[in-house]
Amino acid sequence: MTELLEKFNWSIIGHLSQIKFLQKSLINKQLSHAYLFCGPKNIGKKTIATLFSQTLICDNFKHLVTDLPCNHCQSCQQFIKGIYPDYFEINLLEDKKEISIEQIKELQYHLKLKSFLENYKITIISEAEKLNKESANALLKTLEEPFEKTIIILITTDLRKIPTTIISRCQLIKFNFVSDDLIYNYLLKKGETRENIRLITKLLRGRPGLIFQSNFSEFLNNYKQQINFLEKLIAIPIHQKIKSIALFIKEESHDKHDKLEEIINLWLIYFHDLFLLKSGNSEKIINQNHLKNLQKLEKTYSLNKIVELIKNLSQFSIKIQLNLNSKILIENLIINI
Repeated sequence: MTELLEKFNWSIIGHLSQIKFLQKSLINKQLSHAYLFCGPKNIGKKTIATLFSQTLICDNFKHLVTDLPCNHCQSCQQFIKGIYPDYFEINLLEDKKEISIEQIKELQYHLKLKSFLENYKITIISEAEKLNKESANALLKTLEEPFEKTIIILITTDLRKIPTTIISRCQLIKFNFVSDDLIYNYLLKKGETRENIRLITKLLRGRPGLIFQSNFSEFLNNYKQQINFLEKLIAIPIHQKIKSIALFIKEESHDKHDKLEEIINLWLIYFHDLFLLKSGNSEKIINQNHLKNLQKLEKTYSLNKIVELIKNLSQFSIKIQLNLNSKILIENLIINI
């Protein structure tokens, strides 16, 4: 079994037990018609779902004779280019808050058709917690009466929002944050300085997917920009802070909330460092390159004020998921910093 598992060409940080389970199911041809991947954002769920899907349609999969997926056969090349005819993705549409029943009906239509390549038909549904009542009921019918040789992978960050009827008809696989040691050792192979790797590892907070959305320099530049912006906000009077809000929320896009959450997470780390400094644990501070500024702030902020800010920043992600007005949330945060 170990030799067979070595056939897989899956470059993943962490999630060893989950990966072994999926790879063994591929080797033994013991596949579920539906999987539900659950866990925090940016930890690798979508990457694993994609590798699982590509492996299953790889021309070399039947023989297990090479690294899987091989990335070179006709099926792999079509998959990589996004033109493999029997692979489908359902994502939240631009400016929509829910996955509609129309999207599920379109999927059902494609699944009914005969496979172009007489292979598996595979679907990945991202943000499955955004299924509304109608679309969830429509999907449930497909899960109850699955089409032959079809596999549906649902991905969610919030299992509580998935109907129990859907959960019960899926192979549930739970994922969690990746350890700092695994992330650090992976990044160490990429040739970056140890100082930068230590900083990046701490900033990722167990979410290696964030680093794959950019490169090292872009990630660090964004971090520096956001911390510099925060320090400027702290230093200016309220009337100037209000003017800064418009600059902060300057673009409307599908992933605007995700971008806001990541910025707020960086701010949260900064104020947590201030808390550590205030409580005499400066050796644990992540933003060591901003230590002088933190030491100045430590003299002007009370411990109660720091705790209040940390609490407000921590609740931002929850409130944004409740579809509360992001502009108002940001205004309240910035004015009270």
